[in-house]
Amino acid sequence: MPTFAIVPTTDPSVAAVDQAVRGLGIPAYRLPRGEWLVKFEGTSAQLAEKVGITTAVEPRPPAAPMGIVMHFSTYWGHAPKDAWEWIDLNQK
Repeated sequence: MPTFAIVPTTDPSVAAVDQAVRGLGIPAYRLPRGEWLVKFEGTSAQLAEKVGITTAVEPRPPAAPMGIVMHFSTYWGHAPKDAWEWIDLNQK
């Protein structure tokens, strides 16, 4: 199953994205600044719609969260140990 990063791009979006991701009932890990690592069967666009970042409703609702959803398969950097453990378990 693909792994994605969800990055809220405004402070008010963090709480909305938190609530949406927790409501999906899928493997997810919240990073310290409100970003999420998520295991999701689908595309970046489908996940963005599930968490409310994109919507078919026009005009876009003012309370809809803003953010970026990215699929990833490679990674590198410095993070808390449990983040690396989550990635290792969920990249399989």
